[in-house]
Order: sequence, then structure tokens, then C-alpha cells
Amino acid sequence: MLKSTRVSLFAIVAVVLASVAWTGGTLAQGAIHVPEKLKTSGVLRVAGDASFPPFFYLDEKGEFQGFDADLARAIAGVLKLNVTFTNTKTESLLTGIMADRFDVGMSGLIDRPVREESFDFVNYYRGGSSLLVKGGNPMKITPETICGHDIAAGKGTAADVSNIPALAHQCEAAGKPSVKSVPFPDYNAAVLAVESGRVPAAMTLNAINAWIASRSEGKVMDAGAVPGSFLIGIAVQKGNAELVNALYVAVDTLMKNGVYKTLLQKYNVASNPLEKPQINLPK
Repeated sequence: MLKSTRVSLFAIVAVVLASVAWTGGTLAQGAIHVPEKLKTSGVLRVAGDASFPPFFYLDEKGEFQGFDADLARAIAGVLKLNVTFTNTKTESLLTGIMADRFDVGMSGLIDRPVREESFDFVNYYRGGSSLLVKGGNPMKITPETICGHDIAAGKGTAADVSNIPALAHQCEAAGKPSVKSVPFPDYNAAVLAVESGRVPAAMTLNAINAWIASRSEGKVMDAGAVPGSFLIGIAVQKGNAELVNALYVAVDTLMKNGVYKTLLQKYNVASNPLEKPQINLPK
């Protein structure tokens, strides 16, 4: 699904720009520079997985909503661009950026070292994971008792390829039965598997599980946070320093002028903000 959204509503965010810009490893002083390719097209092409509310989802009218969707619109406003959104699975999102079908990926994407082999990240949020279980928690699953159980996740997500394997290692190191990731095409399918009892638990960002549980009419519930935190950001093809530069300055502008804070509060994800955007993981 592809939709184009004009960003005149967010033109007010194009205020005095931050003076710091990234040039591929270091930060340099200077005004914002929008890549010529984007200037010519006038469009920022954003891809996201719409199974991750409140970061990125489709409302009942089929319109893109969520913290990341609104942040993308605001970024485009700073850059004086329109924005288009594409709903695609996480794996397809990342390969699509590599194939130049999309400029950026935004849907609660976790910055991980293996992803930085192919992508640069403009990080804007710090998150954690939690477990989602069937309503009433009939198996009494908690982060402390999850060892020995399968865990559903969206295929190719950080939960699938990193967080659940790390949890498996912790279980094994403690002499407990391991856990195994059970990947589904997207997180909506993982949630349905938990509801039906096919899989005892699912894992993703705690803000996402809290959102889903609160709107499930008791079908699922949040069983608690898994220890650890990570940075969430905008994925850009590795080496595209000019675009990373522009995104960094745009996000920094939105953090300074209050738009970022307003969006955090709108989607009830204000507990883990960053003071400034960060380029990739700390070295």
C-alpha cells in the first residue's frame, strides 16, 4: 500500500535549524543540506511495518498513524518535502532501502550492530521489550519464568533475530531450558497466535505490547518487561551521509522546538525520550 501525504500542516516546524550536521563519522558545523535527489523529487519515501502501533499503524480509514508516521511528516516539513508511506514487512523494508525503493525505514526499528553493516541510523528514542501473553495469563508466564517456552515475533525483527536468541543464551547459562523464536510474517500474526494459544508468548517493544493489550478487550495482556534497553531510529542506506545529515538536523530541530515532545505525549510513549538524536550506536 502506498500513500502520499502533503506536509503543509507541519510547515511550522521549519524553524531556525540546528547548526550541527553529520558528515559520516564526525559532526560538522553547517546548515541543513537536503540531498539533490530529494530536492528534485520533492518526496521523502518512508517504509514501515504497520503492525507496530503506536509507532506505525493503519487506522480504520486506512491512513497511516503513529509516532513514527507523525515524526516522518514533521521531518519532511523541516526538509520542505512531501512524504509517501509504504506498509511492508520489516525484512522487505530493509531490502527495499538497499534497492532504493525507499529512502528511509521508520517503524520502531532497533539499531543493532549487525544492521549497521548495511545501514546508518538516526536514533531518536530508547525502548525496551516485554512479553505479551493470552488474557488472564493461564500459563503464569513472566520474564522470570519464560525459559522453556516458545516466543512469537515478527520475522526479521530485532526480537526474532537478536533479543530472543539473547534470552535463550541467558536461560541456558542459568542452567534452565532454552527459549526459541517462532517467527510470523508480522506482529499482528504473532499476536493472533498468542490469542489462539498456538504460542504461549510474543515479544516486541513494551510500548507496542502495552498499546495492543489495552485495546484487545482482554484477549491478551502484557506480562512484564524483559531486562535491557536499546536505541530506536531511522534506517538509511549505509554511506548516504548527506541524507543522514539532513535527518539528524531535522530531528534535532523537532526536539528543540517541542514537536518531538508533543508527539511523545500524543502516543503515550514519553517515558523514554532522548535529549538529542544519535548517529548509530555509541562506539
